[in-house]
Amino acid sequence: MSNWVVNEGLSIIVISALAWARAPAACLNFNCLLILLPVCRNLLSFLRGSSACCGRSIRRQLDRNLTFHKMVAWMIALHTAIHTVAHLFNVERLVNARVEANGTIVAALTDLGDRSNESYLNFVRSKVPNPIGGLNVAFTFLAGLTGVVITLALILIITSSTKTIRRSYFETWKWVVAPMALYVIERLIRFWRSQQKVVITKVVTHPFKTYELQMKMKGFKMEVGQYVFVQCPRVSSLEWHPFTLTSAPEEDFFSIHIRIVGDWTDGLFKALGCDKTETQEAWQLPKISIDGPFGTASEDVFDYEVAMLVGAGIGVTPFASVLKSVWYKYCNNVSTLRLK
Repeated sequence: MSNWVVNEGLSIIVISALAWARAPAACLNFNCLLILLPVCRNLLSFLRGSSACCGRSIRRQLDRNLTFHKMVAWMIALHTAIHTVAHLFNVERLVNARVEANGTIVAALTDLGDRSNESYLNFVRSKVPNPIGGLNVAFTFLAGLTGVVITLALILIITSSTKTIRRSYFETWKWVVAPMALYVIERLIRFWRSQQKVVITKVVTHPFKTYELQMKMKGFKMEVGQYVFVQCPRVSSLEWHPFTLTSAPEEDFFSIHIRIVGDWTDGLFKALGCDKTETQEAWQLPKISIDGPFGTASEDVFDYEVAMLVGAGIGVTPFASVLKSVWYKYCNNVSTLRLK
């Protein structure tokens, strides 16, 4: 699809907001180039001492390098605000275009890419109306997520560089470094876990729109009542969803029960081939990433002689693991079991 068609098609869908987003973006690129030059001390010293590069009047302006640096920073903040607001309008119109009635030119342009041999103009592919559709774009699409993170980082930079914060709260960073370091370590551990190989050994379909995943992962150890976060890149590369483990620690696999509620659980149901009559081969199953397990209060159930378990519907899943483990312990005549 040619560049002219893309630009014209997008202009019809998002109207003037596209220009309002792209113009500040170009200014941002230029200002981000300029902002580092005034703080390059060696470069400024070279220019100040070289009469061949600049005249006396220009050399005097080099002494105002910090003022110029601040001006460029405020221009970056201004253009970022315009760029962000324009893209908010763009996302709103793209989501609305996806749910617009057929027959309009906006709907026709949005429907491009629904077939395999077409390119698409509107990257919003699901017909979810605002505000849920806009939030879905902001927090599940890579462009939206990185935009949110960068905008929050810029807000933090701007606020922390103001005179009030610098003079009155200049030691605040000491309270932030340790939690931020722990959070970064947490994210790195999560990323490492997501790269571990998970083997789906069995998929079982149950009544009431519920299905069971039985899996194996090297080094996986669990206790009763724990839960894991599950990601399926084929459904969404950014979404992680928590599910309670329904298997017992005594079993050689771990399992979760999932009820079809919402787009993600339905998408995983179809990705696993549960909507098909024929049996799925192992190589056809999607990649699954697991983060966990994580502990809950249910782990202490065997520390007491009497335990009362209350659950209903899909909420019974935490107790399925407990009941299985109790059964295994009684079958194996575990003498250390306090539960009567």
